[in-house]
Amino acid sequence: MGEIYLAEDLLLDRQVAIKVIQANQAYFTNADVTREGIRLFLREARAAAQLDHPHILPLYDCGEIAIRGVPLMYMVMPLRQEGSLAEWLENHSQQLFSLQEVAKLVQQAAAALQHAHDHQIVHQDVKPANFLIRERRGEHEEEYLDLQLADFGIAKLLRAAGEESEVPRGTPAYVAPEQWDSRPGPASDQYALAVMTYELLTGDVPFTGTQDDVMYQHLYILPRPVSEINPRLPASVDAVLLRALRKQPAERYPSVSAFARAFQRALQENGALYQTVIISPTEAQEGTYRTLNLPGRRRVVVDIPPGVVHGEIMKFKGIGEPGYGGQPGSLILTVNVEQEDDIATLPRPVALPKTAPPVYPAQHPVPSRVPPVRHSGTALTWLFTLAAFLVIGSGSLFYFTQAQAMNAAYARSTAIAQAHWTAITIAQGATSTANTNSNATSTAAQTTVTAKAATATKKAVDATTTADAQANLTATASTTAATATAQVHQAATETAVTGANATATAGTKATATVVVAATAQANVALASTYATTTARGVLQFDDPLQDNGLGYRWDEISVSGGGCAFTNQGYRSRVSQSHVVSPCFARATDYRNFFYQVNMQIVSGDQGGLIFYADAVTDTFYYFRVGADGSYALEIYKQANAVGTLQQGKSEAIKTGLNQNNLLAVSVEKGRIDLYINMQPITSVNDTTLAHGQVGVVAEDVLHPTEVAFSNARVRTY
Repeated sequence: MGEIYLAEDLLLDRQVAIKVIQANQAYFTNADVTREGIRLFLREARAAAQLDHPHILPLYDCGEIAIRGVPLMYMVMPLRQEGSLAEWLENHSQQLFSLQEVAKLVQQAAAALQHAHDHQIVHQDVKPANFLIRERRGEHEEEYLDLQLADFGIAKLLRAAGEESEVPRGTPAYVAPEQWDSRPGPASDQYALAVMTYELLTGDVPFTGTQDDVMYQHLYILPRPVSEINPRLPASVDAVLLRALRKQPAERYPSVSAFARAFQRALQENGALYQTVIISPTEAQEGTYRTLNLPGRRRVVVDIPPGVVHGEIMKFKGIGEPGYGGQPGSLILTVNVEQEDDIATLPRPVALPKTAPPVYPAQHPVPSRVPPVRHSGTALTWLFTLAAFLVIGSGSLFYFTQAQAMNAAYARSTAIAQAHWTAITIAQGATSTANTNSNATSTAAQTTVTAKAATATKKAVDATTTADAQANLTATASTTAATATAQVHQAATETAVTGANATATAGTKATATVVVAATAQANVALASTYATTTARGVLQFDDPLQDNGLGYRWDEISVSGGGCAFTNQGYRSRVSQSHVVSPCFARATDYRNFFYQVNMQIVSGDQGGLIFYADAVTDTFYYFRVGADGSYALEIYKQANAVGTLQQGKSEAIKTGLNQNNLLAVSVEKGRIDLYINMQPITSVNDTTLAHGQVGVVAEDVLHPTEVAFSNARVRTY
């Protein structure tokens, strides 16, 4: 807003910059609005003048003047010949900042914003264009950029509570979700600074498109981790940025300076590895050691000195991963002291088969004795289960085949009914009318499908037609299926005009033509419902699943045929025994009524999912599984064996195939279980078999060795 002019200060003989805003522009619609705009401008300028900080551009003068009858508002500021940070980025588009350079810029920007927040002033338009730069040289003659934040007056700085703008102020790419609802606060500036940091690290902002597209993404879509765009960035930076970019202001860092400090810590811990070891009280008193498996098939022996206490953190420098500058990080070890009866050990016959010779650093020789390997106890259960399968033999195979055939028959008989329900659910906002009288024709107004609606339309088409949607495909359903589909006793032939025709013949004959055209409102409604669900309750658990540093005690085990481990690509569960699951528990959790979501990617194999209401000791839990083939199910497991299936089917919401990201979620409240995939509600069931317990994740080998990666787990309790 406004224009910048170069001017001469005749009194002090210096060049200055003057920002001029014409008060008769389109946004000032009448004289009253003009006067109010001038009043707000002068008040905001006075507020900005109170800010005395090295990274805030000073204000020399401000006021109102009329030239040739045109009212003008102006601000006089120092001239910065180097221009803005946005201009610098444009002129150096092929050159990304180093991580250390970005950290320095973030620190400067955060210091300026924190100073403003301490004076109850919110900028509301944090972006590179509003940071003017001065090129400086450090003590070693290295060049760096010195930032100064400008345009406080234009951003409508408001001090008094309740004085908020009626429309979002700021540039859409940087506007926080709450600003779209005219509820800006200090956390809004933190969000915008995180967007700017994202841009400095990757070369682009997280969300692009039209203003409506950008608004929708800010409100509902999780940004892509920066390490996926710039693989040289450490995963620790992902965790910091993703927290500052949370949709709810209360879930971000408590202040913008706290965000900057967390970013600095992420650099200091660059390349760090986190592990947890469990020792007995005797070992804590007398001292002991543990052999640890590290990425890259490395094994190290760490000494645990006498006198350690429960929860103590130990740092071993130079043992971690190579950092952003090539230097290895530290191994951060958390020591948990538990009673000896609680420390599970794995019998030697199934302990850690070696697929490659271990690599031992020279400074850590291998001891002659081998410490016990911790394990959850499920391996023995799996072995007994496998033995039972061998005894049962072909009888089980026959039963399984028959069950599959029955399920297939049932699926065919209800396909049209399920399609009808799915089409209605997804295509909200589409209009259709049907007259069920004999030989009546019903036509719905066909709606223009936008780019966003294309996905919803495809889902409606795929669900309404059968799995093999060819032109004029005819499927004969049972009376039950026909009743569920048409809801008429007079015969009806329903034609779904979406690029393919599916004809269902049942009972007597009449004709009804339904034209279903889903609009973007369907997707928006689904995402809005999901966002409402995720905003309920109190955030109890938020883990990017990079390590065990947050204290949730995720399993870190390695057994013959599988295990659970943190890697540079997130938390992974692995299993290579057919018809076996590999559950990985967050043992320090226990919830009753809650919402739980986690991002899942099937790296290889068959299927995986999340578990809840779990008891890690008895391997009892609910298991919400999703397959690479698009199938899903909700099952009950006891002693690592499936004892019941509460719901199963296939969903178009699932991204099929390997290496696809699927967001799985479950809401549990007073016996009602709601399942979600990629923010879409899938099904609901009522069951009270289990009442509370831990959360976790699972990989399942049906016919192929399976590895599943998980990230960004979150729990909110009701």
